[in-house]
Amino acid sequence: MCLPRSEALLVGALRVMAEAPLATATRSAPVCAYCYVAAEKLLCCSRCNARSYCSKDCQKNDWKQHKMWCQRALTLGVDFDVCDAGPARGHGVFALRDIARGEKVLVERCVLRVQEEDLDEFKKANGLSEQLNQAPTSIQNAVMALVPHDVPESEDDKILLDAFPAYFKFKCNTFDIDPVGVGMCITASRFNHSCLPNCGRQYLADQELMLISAAVPIKAGEELTIRYTEEHLAQNFEAHRDFIMSNWGFRCTCRVCSSETAQETLVKIAKMDRLLFALGNNGKEKEAYALGEKLLALYANVDIQPIHWQRTYFDMFQMAVLRKSTLGDAQKCIDKSLEYCILTIGGSKPETAELRQLRAYAANLETHPLYLTLD
Repeated sequence: MCLPRSEALLVGALRVMAEAPLATATRSAPVCAYCYVAAEKLLCCSRCNARSYCSKDCQKNDWKQHKMWCQRALTLGVDFDVCDAGPARGHGVFALRDIARGEKVLVERCVLRVQEEDLDEFKKANGLSEQLNQAPTSIQNAVMALVPHDVPESEDDKILLDAFPAYFKFKCNTFDIDPVGVGMCITASRFNHSCLPNCGRQYLADQELMLISAAVPIKAGEELTIRYTEEHLAQNFEAHRDFIMSNWGFRCTCRVCSSETAQETLVKIAKMDRLLFALGNNGKEKEAYALGEKLLALYANVDIQPIHWQRTYFDMFQMAVLRKSTLGDAQKCIDKSLEYCILTIGGSKPETAELRQLRAYAANLETHPLYLTLD
């Protein structure tokens, strides 16, 4: 059932804006949460009284996924909004109120998605173009409204651009998703990059949804950012920035990019993370566990995303669960991994498959397939 949007919600949102102005007064027009059509008058979900729709049909189509996160995730136009981020930055996403660490900022489906193995650029462009041509007009307009960065045009780029006019829209606004493939989310594509962002993103494969959550407390009026890629950080920071330039066409100027100390810390974290994985794969579980402890100490000195804490604690758990003598450490690590997983992706009903699996391990270590395999 759809109800008219509550006047109190609109008044509240405007009051927040008045108390904490955004970087610019230019805000996005209200859009339907399902088909992204702009409309002056929208209906809203009768349960959360926030998520807006242009019609009952859109509300019905959205319910399969929205019901898992209804009243558990923030809403565009109420808690955050897409606004002009200033010169050379295009649009960005800004908080309309204070957002606590762990709050689920955005839960969004991919409007275009290609899932194939060994995708090359031509296959991706062709597959996405075919889907775009078959999509409703409102989705086509929303995709074409995304502004691509000025990506340098190689000869291959020129060929693809001639064949697929929306090619750079895809190249600059798609995310890698699991299983292997890429997807485009309209609102998620508006988030700008930071090398040390205040939000983290994950694709929930079993729910087929992109999730963005607050990695740190965020103040009203502050821009919400994500990291576009982890690629090349384990080499050096310049390789990381070059990768961003070659794929998205901009030179990052975030707070990390002006601090050599912060850059060195992120590169060190990336290298240690890869080394931990390699040590575990080569049967050096004690060395891997010790390296995990050093990684956690580094995390404590930077605003690293909770997903990093979750992953490292889980890697350490898998090292400690191998022997009876370290089961105490295994329990401690899986409990902490579960805690950070809840902070990162917890909240949906039913819970994600990943979260349910961690709960099972924490409740009974013996359910892990590697339990005591080295004793």
